[in-house]
Amino acid sequence: MMSRLLLLKASGVFLLVLLTIALASFVLFTTSKDSSQVTVEVKEDLVLDQVFKTPDPNASVILGSKLPSQSITTDTAELNLTNLPLLEEVKGDTSPFPDTVKDDWVIKYLVTPHRRDNMVQYSYEVYADQQSKDLNVKPFLISSHKSQIRENTPEGEHQRILRDELGAMLHISGEHVQPEDVQDFLENDLEAYRWVSKSDTRWTDDRGRSLAPFMFPTYDGVLEALDPQWLRERFSLLVETQIEANIDQYLRGAEIRKLSGDHRGTTLDLQVGTSLDDGFTEYGPPSNNPGTPGFFTSTSAQYAVGNLSSGSGFSDNAFSRFTGASGLSGATIDVAFLSLFGRTAELGTPETLIRADDSESPAAYTTKEEHDGATRTAAAVTWDNPNLSTSAFTDSPSIISVIQELADSFDPEPIIILHDDDLKTDSNNRIQGSSYDEDSAEAPKLHIEYTAGAGGPAAAYGFWFGSTSRIEPYSIPATAIVILISISLIVGARRVSNNV
Repeated sequence: MMSRLLLLKASGVFLLVLLTIALASFVLFTTSKDSSQVTVEVKEDLVLDQVFKTPDPNASVILGSKLPSQSITTDTAELNLTNLPLLEEVKGDTSPFPDTVKDDWVIKYLVTPHRRDNMVQYSYEVYADQQSKDLNVKPFLISSHKSQIRENTPEGEHQRILRDELGAMLHISGEHVQPEDVQDFLENDLEAYRWVSKSDTRWTDDRGRSLAPFMFPTYDGVLEALDPQWLRERFSLLVETQIEANIDQYLRGAEIRKLSGDHRGTTLDLQVGTSLDDGFTEYGPPSNNPGTPGFFTSTSAQYAVGNLSSGSGFSDNAFSRFTGASGLSGATIDVAFLSLFGRTAELGTPETLIRADDSESPAAYTTKEEHDGATRTAAAVTWDNPNLSTSAFTDSPSIISVIQELADSFDPEPIIILHDDDLKTDSNNRIQGSSYDEDSAEAPKLHIEYTAGAGGPAAAYGFWFGSTSRIEPYSIPATAIVILISISLIVGARRVSNNV
């Protein structure tokens, strides 16, 4: 009889333990992410055609060519940019930095690109080479990005001023204006419109002439009026091409820094997204610098810094305002630089200085007094002879010190970069880049990588019976509940067995 009771006790406890394990397995299985369903694996080029519905790559308004097809291990062909989960994933183990070069590295997505909080977000692993990945060697680097990228839309998500085969900008009057002559043309030519009154339906110049503005949505989707005296077109960029460029830029830096480890949640790719967020103030003559500002614009078809000797001579200071930078409070800034797209060859030997508006939440400048009177950071970075490329973005020297000063003081959102003339001579020493108004795809960019401070972004952790499976954040409380239920069942079973 006693042996039967003991057997009954043992069997009851054993069955309860099995039930607990089964319940835990079910909860963890249903709350963990099966990465094979959202993984895009590529060896050389990132191809997301299965994820993004892109316009016809052969259409005349499409920039760039379609990437060649690659093997895509995903069943997410109908995903849009709004229905994917958070980027938070379990912290992953990594290998040391490899002795291979960037061209050998292999990317595997952990979370495919999706839109969240008005940013395109994505995370991925980086393997030393294809063999390492095939043999299940741990990746040496894990990263994620929050990028300001416009989605493809039927009418085109970017705009630009039309140009002739020599690069001259097409004016509504029929004039062809070379980039280096734009400022002089707008200020002095009889064909130019010098606006004195603007609305969403009509702009009027100093001679009473009126034109309907070119209406185009900002990055946030708000319709905005752009200068109608230039002939413009809408066009599209392949989303995957933009993402590929961001990842390639990040990996080039990782190769130089020999970066390894899990760095998710700490990379921002920002870009000016509205006409009012970049511009410049003109000072003159140079002999009075830094004298009284004489002319301000946030709707110009150029980004100008430096001196021109035409007329009485003048000097330009530029600014760029970047939204989407929140979360930097208390962070350690690891990488930071400004990127500009050149419009014409620089003149002379320009000397420029990069600082930031030392404010927590600076509004867009609307007057020369606001721009000129902005409190500048003590930290400043010299950028002499930038030699901007006219076919790609050119990165500034590191501006870590400038962004770090902001992060040490508050959580800056947005950030205004102030790019000032630092030479101030009567001769031609000037750089000219693209502004948002000239080409929204070539507007100034700001890249930041950081290590979060206390209270900053953190990856979610979970467990799966000792494995390293990625687990959604909501599986952590589910796991805790299962454990509590298990303890309660086992204690209850012992009490029952003691009473038998």
